[in-house]
Amino acid sequence: MRYDFSSMSTEPRRTDGDAYPYLVDPFGRRVKSLRLSVTQRCDLSCAHCHREGQMPAMDEMTPSEIERLTNVARRLGISKVKITGGEPLLREDILEIVRRISPLLKEVSITTNGTRLDSLALPLKEAGLSRINVSLHTLDPERYARLCGPGDLMRVIAGIEAA
Repeated sequence: MRYDFSSMSTEPRRTDGDAYPYLVDPFGRRVKSLRLSVTQRCDLSCAHCHREGQMPAMDEMTPSEIERLTNVARRLGISKVKITGGEPLLREDILEIVRRISPLLKEVSITTNGTRLDSLALPLKEAGLSRINVSLHTLDPERYARLCGPGDLMRVIAGIEAA
């Protein structure tokens, strides 16, 4: 089956007139990745966090709901998911989430502040995690405390080493 772009739109169309079986952004680029926030909770209180005006969520998606959403996204051409939050490692079921969605995708990654990474790095890898992004704003303990509030910088560094 051949594909082309409509002369009147940036949305690609198949030559038989049907829409593409995957997501396309307003510039005609295929969307291949999804950021999936699994919690609003966080164990730090960073002054630069952008949760201004957000009300805390009463409920979080269950692992089965996240798996279902990932399956829908996969059918629309999504091949990579980045798990975010808040702090996703606060989820007691984060390993189950990664285990459920990693077989469905080419890549599952996570963004974390690293405060719980020391004990979870290996189990996350074994569950199918491909990459980890750690938000580390400074290596100076005093500055870390000023920027992030409570938290143990040395534990974050241990988490990075474990990863």
